[in-house]
Amino acid sequence: MYAQSETQEFDIVIFDQDVRVRAIPTSYDWSYGDGSSRSLGFPGEPMPERDFGTETPSSHVYAETGDFGVVLTTRFRGEYSTEGGPWTPIPGVASVPSTPMNMSVWRTKKLLVDSNCLEDPTGPACSSPFEE
Repeated sequence: MYAQSETQEFDIVIFDQDVRVRAIPTSYDWSYGDGSSRSLGFPGEPMPERDFGTETPSSHVYAETGDFGVVLTTRFRGEYSTEGGPWTPIPGVASVPSTPMNMSVWRTKKLLVDSNCLEDPTGPACSSPFEE
């Protein structure tokens, strides 16, 4: 899992003055929906192309199968500029949680066999690919 992250700027008018506000992401708190979480100073990174199963810094291994609500809370520090002047830091940080994203976790099972189900219908996984 990873986020696309960038600094955001907003133009507002306060007391007839043009004010530009900048929100700069500083940290990322992943809540994986199964009780575990991880905090990072960067948004994570995509898995290398065609490299399924490679762990990334924001990867997570689920112990159980099921549906989990993943939430990313991004912390932002702020700055503002009035009438095109210098940027001034805004004290504190804003923690902004994402809308939960549903993650469906499945397991696969590898089974090596030396026959096929046409020859032996009672063989492993012939009645169902989901059998134990």
